[in-house]
Amino acid sequence: MKQYLRKSALLFLPLATVAMTSPAEIVLLDFGSTSYQTSGNWNNITGINEANNKTSLINSEGTASGISLNISTGNFSGTTTYNGNVNADASMFDAFEAASVITDAAWVNSGSTGTLAFGGLDSSLTYNLTIVGARDNPNERFTRYSVSGFGSEVLQTTGDDPQAGLGVNWNNNSVVTINGITGVSSFDLTLVGNSTADFSGANTYSYINALQIEAVPEASTFALLALSGIAAIVFKHRRK
Repeated sequence: MKQYLRKSALLFLPLATVAMTSPAEIVLLDFGSTSYQTSGNWNNITGINEANNKTSLINSEGTASGISLNISTGNFSGTTTYNGNVNADASMFDAFEAASVITDAAWVNSGSTGTLAFGGLDSSLTYNLTIVGARDNPNERFTRYSVSGFGSEVLQTTGDDPQAGLGVNWNNNSVVTINGITGVSSFDLTLVGNSTADFSGANTYSYINALQIEAVPEASTFALLALSGIAAIVFKHRRK
């Protein structure tokens, strides 16, 4: 009996391990012009208007994610090509290494706040965002990306970055992340610009070139399913 139970438990250990490390779903969005769309399983948002609203964005596997995008036309100013054929630092940008992603962007007018409304989320999952913004301009500009209740991050999008040492006037090696969005069925990602990193300066344009949404299952949920399977085998054997 004990030997049987040990064997049963060992059979389910790999299942529990696989379940607890179930891969996250990835959704990728490229904001910009029709001339620089990113190939593959990307959602190319080629206009900041209602025509580009999405009822279900595709994921990195090319299937429907169920996540929707609603664009408020009143606060985004448009999309355009900014940076030419930029050779981004692939090691820093990860999924955003494609030149077509960094080349163009959606932008928000100075003093305005842009809003991207996402819906159709699974409240039992945790969502992590990775964001990049870039624009070729010698003046320093910073964009603050925020999700109400889950934090905000500031990214330098224009002006020479001394740390990069590349002598360029756009961000070509940095992203920001907003992690731990959970327990909600929707969220708004907002962006606003300023001339200083602490947002004590003048209002400026703000930018978003690309966004990655990562949907991560809760490990405890999968562990519970695996343990339930073990318990079911034990109960069935005892009845025999």
